[in-house]
This record gives sequence, structure tokens and C-alpha cells, in this order.
Amino acid sequence: MLRTLTTTLLACALATGCANQCGPDQGRGGPPSGDTRPQRGGPGGPGGMAGGPGGMNRPQDTLALQLDLLHEALRLDRRQEPYWLAYTDRLQALMSDMQRPHAESAQADALHRIDDRIAPLRNRLAALDQLSDAAARLYRELDARQRGVADEMLPATVPLLADSIEQGGPHGGMDGNGQAGQQGQHRRR
Repeated sequence: MLRTLTTTLLACALATGCANQCGPDQGRGGPPSGDTRPQRGGPGGPGGMAGGPGGMNRPQDTLALQLDLLHEALRLDRRQEPYWLAYTDRLQALMSDMQRPHAESAQADALHRIDDRIAPLRNRLAALDQLSDAAARLYRELDARQRGVADEMLPATVPLLADSIEQGGPHGGMDGNGQAGQQGQHRRR
């Protein structure tokens, strides 16, 4: 019951901000985790539930599914469950920070505006460090079988910092040809 509530809350938190991260044509069919998403046949891979017609296309759905599958595969006991909840709480905090709009002062000078752009990245790095610590505490509590499962599945639940960096930022940016991009335009390479 508690696990389901945690997963549901995480999915809701992701849903509120995901539209700001990915438009309908930019969904990747996998978790917001770059190279660590599941490979072929997995929920985010080709032929999986995430990419095809009628499948799940929202990254938060895929992440919630990954967390559910991982939790079930780990088969945690009562002693281990608080470590799982701490991990998912840290993950939720990171995802919330990644989806929060960060204001940049249009009135400030260049150095202040640069600092305004860097500050969210510092916050995300701190949140990633906290997530890593929570993962280490969870991992230490696992037995050999559970560690094998975690070795295979846990890294895919961690979003990479680069996944949250919008091309061009909030006021546009440079495209591949050195031209200024339009405000709010997001491009993936």
C-alpha cells in the first residue's frame, strides 16, 4: 500500500512538469535517463510498452513502471523498505527540481544572468549526490540476489543531468549553425 502510494505520488509529480520538458513530438519512449534506459525488449526499448501505438509514451509513466518492476523484483523485507522509500523520496525531489521553472532576471547584467542559469544545475547536482547516497544505503541493505537485481535495474531509474538541460534555455540559444534559436524552442540532437 505504501509502495503504491509512493509510486503514484512520484508519477503525479513527474506528470505535472513533464510537459514542460518534452513536447508530444519529443517523447523518447523511455525514462528521463539517457543511456541508462532499458535496452531492447524492456519497457523503454524497441518493441517495449513505451514506444509503440497504444503504448506508454510519457517518461513519468515509464519511470513509475520501472520503479514498480524494480520494487517487485527486489522483494524487500520490512527492514529494507525504509531504505527504498528514502531512495524514491530523493528521486522525487530530484525530478521535482528538474521540472521546476527557473526564472532568469532579464534586467540583470550578463554575470548575474549566467549565475541564474548555473544555480539550478548546482541544485540538481546536489540532489543527484543525495540520490546517490540514498542508493548506496539501500544497496548496502540488499542480499546477494537483490544486489544482482539492483545492478541490472537500479541505474535506469536515475535521470542524467544532461537530460534536463534544455537546448537554448529559457530565452533561446544557439542552434548548430551559431544562429540564435527562438524562445521556448527545444531541440534534441
